[in-house]
Amino acid sequence: MESILDPIYFAAAFITSELSVDPRSLAPRLRAAVLDEPRITFIGGAFVESVERRKNGGYFVAFSNKGDQQAGPYDQIVNALWDGRLAIDRTLGIVPKRSWIYRHKFGNRINVRLAPDELPSVTMVLGPFGDVVNFGPNGAYLSWYPFGMVKTSFELQPPANWTVVDSSTRSEIFERSFEIWSRFCPKLLGINVCHDMIDPSSGVIFAWGETDIDDPSSKLHDRYDIGVHSVEGYHSVNTGKYTMVPYLGLKVAQRVLGKESADLEHIWEPT
Repeated sequence: MESILDPIYFAAAFITSELSVDPRSLAPRLRAAVLDEPRITFIGGAFVESVERRKNGGYFVAFSNKGDQQAGPYDQIVNALWDGRLAIDRTLGIVPKRSWIYRHKFGNRINVRLAPDELPSVTMVLGPFGDVVNFGPNGAYLSWYPFGMVKTSFELQPPANWTVVDSSTRSEIFERSFEIWSRFCPKLLGINVCHDMIDPSSGVIFAWGETDIDDPSSKLHDRYDIGVHSVEGYHSVNTGKYTMVPYLGLKVAQRVLGKESADLEHIWEPT
């Protein structure tokens, strides 16, 4: 442990078989696969406004930014949105019984080529947490929750301007996060980092719950309570974590094809 972390701050370290997948490398491959598949009709630059159930079965999808058009009818709908998922569910009168929370959190990319042993991939799992990931030739990722988690919302949908953050604030969040992680992981100090290498990006996290991680009974500690929730051919996907996407994608396909029962989950409260 002493070779990668300062033992003053840690009681123990565990080596796991978990692998980190760089989403920035995966995303263009996913986009290319979608565009190359002739059976997929891609409608880009559009914002989904609602889903309407037809009286004789099937669904229409209304979207803006394209002249307020409708698409459909479709026999089945999969709602795989992230921060907009609950709002679209609501247009069908479907609301969850439990409370939810949106968090606006920063993660920082350092665009510098790294050798495998130059920086460890480490996740702190007790108390205020953070992580460092070595993506090799694609650089590093670094986050520290106490500084990076900047806003919360309990509305149906988080404010549209949440991710509009000025560059000075973004830089400050990175610098504070890098400073404290350098205490925990001294190897960070050996990386020559300049301002042009830093990309402090942020995004929205959806989860069940109403209190933050400093509450031991917070539902944020139950991020495994996720899945596909289906009502009459409408499937809403609570992804939970990025790494669950392939598994839940398979589950959605099985339900669409009728190979898995679409029993109602306990979170649904149709109105």
